[in-house]
Amino acid sequence: MPNPTTNKSSQLRAIKDKSAPTKKERIPPLPSSLDPSYKAEWTGIVKHLMSRDAWVPQKGTLVETYLINLQAMRQAQDRMTADGGPISESGKPHPASAIIARHSGFLTKIGGQLGLGQEALKPSTPSASAKPAKSTWSA
Repeated sequence: MPNPTTNKSSQLRAIKDKSAPTKKERIPPLPSSLDPSYKAEWTGIVKHLMSRDAWVPQKGTLVETYLINLQAMRQAQDRMTADGGPISESGKPHPASAIIARHSGFLTKIGGQLGLGQEALKPSTPSASAKPAKSTWSA
């Protein structure tokens, strides 16, 4: 009896099944707490999660939080740019720079949980140098 994983026709069937259109999931509507200008980003992130089979309705609040923080950071950047940059004429840092720093760290953290940005690019397997050191507690 031929092995189904090595049988050529079963391999082709498996490839076709993977590439066959799956049930099209409906993108949930943009939450009312978000500015309508963020609809394209909402849709893009949700589609990204759906393509990775990582979307569940409970992740909607995480995506919403990500976009609220992104909106706050962009508003702070716009304010700082309109006021002439990160340092005022008196030599003091612009108050918006603290907002940007706080939100950029939060966006990196949540973006990693959503599979976006630098966190998504990190390898999932530990490197050889990440081996734990010998311990007196190890057997």
